[in-house]
Amino acid sequence: MTDDDERTIPFCKPAIGQAEIDAVVEVMKGGWLTMGPRVKEFECAFASYVKANYAISMNSCTSALFLSLVGLGIGPGDEIITTPFTFAATVNSIVHTGARPVFVDILDSSLNINPGLLEDAITDRTRGIIPVHFAGVPADMNPLTRISKKHDLRVVEDCAHSLGAYYKGKATGTFGDAGCFSFYATKNITTGEGGMVSTNDSRLAEEITVLRLHGFSKDAWKRYDVGASWEYEIRVPGYKSNMTDIQAAMGLVQLNRLEEMNHRREKLAQAYSERLKQIDGIVTPPNVKGRCWHIYHLRVANGLKQRNKLIRALNRRGIGTSVHFISLHLQPAYAHLGYHEGDFSVSEAASSSILSVPLFPDMTLEDVERVCNAIIEEL
Repeated sequence: MTDDDERTIPFCKPAIGQAEIDAVVEVMKGGWLTMGPRVKEFECAFASYVKANYAISMNSCTSALFLSLVGLGIGPGDEIITTPFTFAATVNSIVHTGARPVFVDILDSSLNINPGLLEDAITDRTRGIIPVHFAGVPADMNPLTRISKKHDLRVVEDCAHSLGAYYKGKATGTFGDAGCFSFYATKNITTGEGGMVSTNDSRLAEEITVLRLHGFSKDAWKRYDVGASWEYEIRVPGYKSNMTDIQAAMGLVQLNRLEEMNHRREKLAQAYSERLKQIDGIVTPPNVKGRCWHIYHLRVANGLKQRNKLIRALNRRGIGTSVHFISLHLQPAYAHLGYHEGDFSVSEAASSSILSVPLFPDMTLEDVERVCNAIIEEL
């Protein structure tokens, strides 16, 4: 066994270079650490990148989802349709508004929400839909948009996986009332923790901007800057969900590197697929037009037992893995919704077979080969 064979390959590693470090140090030396001019600069750059009229930064994508729903007037008695095959934040954001999540199953091809099932789930209480762009594959937005307009429903896109993805030439996050992005440490760009809302709705942008910082009519840096007025109003009982200039400084550098890093992810993903596509017992992910590669996920034949055995084997060999996701209707936190095993067969089949393997810009093609060899040997 060589030294390279013994080296751990983590599931994910943020691509942080000297430029990010220098940008953060500059902010720290400048004397203004919290939400300020760097945040505004990052928001403008982000809006320009996705071609949205507005971008409002957050401390997380979870806050972005929640405040988008609150800003749209979602509350107790309402229903929001989404998929059970997603991270908890998608559903938690609905629950915390007081609304009820309503699940529909996913497409086996993309693992995204099945538009053909939407209308059967709509009731007189339905107020909106949250499509999730899983693993960087855009959801099928054309039929979803038609259905939402027909039934006068709001659409909040969960874009936590899809920064850099396009559907029919248009960036994810720009089809609905709002798009919500994540800058968590595993994402295609990172600010450590952080998120962003994109929208073309000026009223919604203003509402979210006020809600994210206690309901203040002015951001702190606008009140405390030299010569600024101290006067402000608290318009609504808001939240503490703002980003800091430290995070935004990192985000600006990362956003400038996004295309380069996404291209690297794509090259690594292609290497995985080329090596694994003919291997019995493995189904490789779709390489659909417009996707970005956030997660490289495999489907392991023979279900849960074989998948879990492979996870343990890879971990013993120093290869990090993850599972995206365990279908949420099977989780105890959502038992009150009344769903049962068997209600969402495609989501359940994906949950018992899916395995995410390492994918990050600093990986090498030799790393990919090592992961592939380990998978083949352990199957």
